[in-house]
Amino acid sequence: MAYGAGVSVKNLVNPKSRNFLALDIDLANLSEDEVIDLIEENPKIMFRPILTDGNQLALGFKELQFENLIK
Repeated sequence: MAYGAGVSVKNLVNPKSRNFLALDIDLANLSEDEVIDLIEENPKIMFRPILTDGNQLALGFKELQFENLIK
C-alpha cells in the first residue's frame, strides 16, 4: 500500500539508522501494518526530517530535494 506522495510506510524507515539496526529486524518480511506498529514504538527509526509540499516527499536531509520542493 502506498501513502501520500506514492510512498510506502516501509520507505519511511531508515534502514541505516542505529536504532533500526539495533532492532535486528528484516524490514522486507514485515507487513505495512507491522511497520506502522514498529514506527509507533520506535519513532527514531524513521528518516528525518520529512518535508512535503502535499504532492512530493523528501526523506532525510537532501538539500537539493528540499530546494526543489520549496521553489
